[in-house]
Amino acid sequence: MGTGPPATAPPDNVVATGEPECGHISLARLLAEFMKMGCLAFGGGMAIIAFMEQELVRKRRVIAPERFLNGVALGQVLGPMAVNTCFFVGHCLYGPMGGLLSLLAFVMPSVLLVIAIAWLYAAHQSLGVLQAALAGLQPAVIALIASAAWSMGRKAVRRGPAAVLCAAGVAAGLGKLAPVYVLAAGGLCGVLLGSRRLVGGQQQGKAAMEAKPAAAGTRQTITWPLLGTALAPSAGASFGGIAITFLKLGLIWFGGAYTIVPLMYQRIVVDLGWLTPATFRDGVAIANLTPGPMSVLATFAGYRVYGISGALAATFALYVPATALMLFFCRNYQRMQIGGRTRDLLNGLNPCVVGLILSAGVLLSKGVLVNYTAWALVVASFLLLVRFKWSPAYVLGVNAALGVLLRMH
Repeated sequence: MGTGPPATAPPDNVVATGEPECGHISLARLLAEFMKMGCLAFGGGMAIIAFMEQELVRKRRVIAPERFLNGVALGQVLGPMAVNTCFFVGHCLYGPMGGLLSLLAFVMPSVLLVIAIAWLYAAHQSLGVLQAALAGLQPAVIALIASAAWSMGRKAVRRGPAAVLCAAGVAAGLGKLAPVYVLAAGGLCGVLLGSRRLVGGQQQGKAAMEAKPAAAGTRQTITWPLLGTALAPSAGASFGGIAITFLKLGLIWFGGAYTIVPLMYQRIVVDLGWLTPATFRDGVAIANLTPGPMSVLATFAGYRVYGISGALAATFALYVPATALMLFFCRNYQRMQIGGRTRDLLNGLNPCVVGLILSAGVLLSKGVLVNYTAWALVVASFLLLVRFKWSPAYVLGVNAALGVLLRMH
């Protein structure tokens, strides 16, 4: 264990609870580390957590391994696990402001990149090459969703009661029932039945903290009229409506990164009609192509319906509920214990989440799996993701290239 900072330095390595951590890191350096992770962390929630653990626990030793794992576990309760863990680490080292700044440093690179890609998408989506690339990406998106359901289902759906909850999630998604109802029912069943009946035994320590993984055109001159068109809001959407919609989504976002896909699809595609299914699929592909959290899908959706201000409002509002809950957890960390009824609740939610993700894959496959080539791309992409552990970014890149080549021939 390190000797701590010099006497003249602020107690940066002392957590808000008063317990010293393993080493010292300045706030500026911490934020730089999170920004670097936001630029380089491809591969989904668990890959980001592994990157974070390597840099902050093993390499820089600024937070104890056990405390970091507790942060990962708490981060899975609501919202984006990786973003929540960033907040937890920042709060441990520098209090609430450190947590908020760490969160912003991590998500900002992805948010800015998605806004830039969304602008290009809005300006150039009529180009043949881009359309071909997006057509190639769509089967990969279906495979990504299927691989997430497969990975999560292997842990969450082990016994009959869990399989029933999973089937209920599928039925609710396909029947366009509000996800909050099936999630509430699943959580209640988890509390009533207990973890042993759902997953075959009490999860202990590290097992309870396992994360749920996951995933050239013609040159044109940029003109002010084109920029104005790209930034203009869509009809039927308001700034306040966007903020409220994504705030509500954040309140029911249980189960990790890919859970946001069925929740958002149901609300902004089916209920509100802000995006078409094809545009939503493109948004999922774009979110997977960028580093950082899958939740930047909200950034893309917000941009499409209300420009840059809509993108920022959607992203901010989506994170508010989970960040508020993490703040509560951090302030009450010493009095909390991960286990008991909390674990039962999560084990009841997880099979429903798997079912909802599967239903999203089925709904998004309509209009995509129309020939043998599309089916072959889905199967090949699924195998690359599940069997050969390829990064989602590589799978998407290969599929985009294949889409262009197939179009050319």
